[in-house]
Amino acid sequence: MCSAPFHPMCGRTPAICLFAGAGLEYFVLKFRLPTRRRNVIATIVGVLLILALGSLARDIAFPYQTKKDREMSRLADEWISLRDPAGGVWLKRPFNDTPFDIDWYLLKGVAWDRSRIYDLPAVPPDLDSHAEWWVLETRAEESGAPSSQQSVFAAHGYAPGRSLDISFNRSNFKLQQWRRDK
Repeated sequence: MCSAPFHPMCGRTPAICLFAGAGLEYFVLKFRLPTRRRNVIATIVGVLLILALGSLARDIAFPYQTKKDREMSRLADEWISLRDPAGGVWLKRPFNDTPFDIDWYLLKGVAWDRSRIYDLPAVPPDLDSHAEWWVLETRAEESGAPSSQQSVFAAHGYAPGRSLDISFNRSNFKLQQWRRDK
């Protein structure tokens, strides 16, 4: 009875879905009359629908439920207040290789305009077109070449500014600001 063929986090159907489905099937098959069986199925579907809609309403009313969600939301709001809306955002990895939640907060930071995020490891071709850049990199990438990033930005007249540390799902990221006087 689990509606999804697999769980997105582990790639397999969770055992609870299988056990719940088997239990519900056993319960429904106890009713021999087709009209009663249909009524029981309709009741079960109605209860599951109410639970799903209630959960959806809760998520809409209170979107940041976990401590990590509230922390990421606060960090995104801080970043939005710090960054120049016309500034650039450079990911040191492809956009789709960052965790979905990080992508979501990055898009929130650039007013949902995906084209404003440069996501290749090479230096952005329009580096000089912005007075400010924010660079997102993992701690592993940062430890590999912080001096090359500094030399690239220094050669174009940028100086390091604020940095924000992000720890998310066993991944550590650093969001570094680079500014130059206009």
